[in-house]
Amino acid sequence: MDSVVYLVRSSQERISPFLYPKTKDVTVIAVEKNSVAGRVVESMPGCSKEKGTALSYSELLEVIIENQQVITL
Repeated sequence: MDSVVYLVRSSQERISPFLYPKTKDVTVIAVEKNSVAGRVVESMPGCSKEKGTALSYSELLEVIIENQQVITL
């Protein structure tokens, strides 16, 4: 992946659409406190993690390692 990953700690319903740019090279992941580590809120076209996909802790770590730009909100 060659995108910017935004990790947001708010629940998916409370995420402001103004927190991240609406460009094609952005992936947004909402980090959750339950058994699922996170959920993909937005993903760039061609990304292996589609919008709405639940991520395990190992998958979340994989996404973070794959990308060189990770921003935590």
